[in-house]
Amino acid sequence: MLDKNADGYSQEDLLKQERIKKVARRKKKIEEVDANVPPDIKPFVTQARDKGASSWLNALPIEELDFQLNKEEFRDALRLRYNLKLENLPSMCPCGSSFTVSHALSCKKGGYIHERHDSVKDTLISAEYAMMLSLNLI
Repeated sequence: MLDKNADGYSQEDLLKQERIKKVARRKKKIEEVDANVPPDIKPFVTQARDKGASSWLNALPIEELDFQLNKEEFRDALRLRYNLKLENLPSMCPCGSSFTVSHALSCKKGGYIHERHDSVKDTLISAEYAMMLSLNLI
């Protein structure tokens, strides 16, 4: 039998009511934030709330796996996450177009597309080499 307080509520009932109130307060706060966020930023704020969207913030900075960010890289990652302007970007791309993050990631002349490709290639080569070592093939 559960002990009840003077109002007839058990401790379990009171905890459940408190959880419901906490969820309601959180939902109200989210609605307030959403109401004050500029429309062009709102999709980024919504995306940042998705499950797992903050996982990169909890990753251990393992240098061997290249999981560490310096201060500038961390600041840039946060700015990209919330679609804020990055500092110290050139105004023009070598191809002649206006330089934006979106353009930099797709321009074949600017070099970033090659940098991404080479990063993936190097990771795959390292993984293959490690596997071959573990199988004593080298």
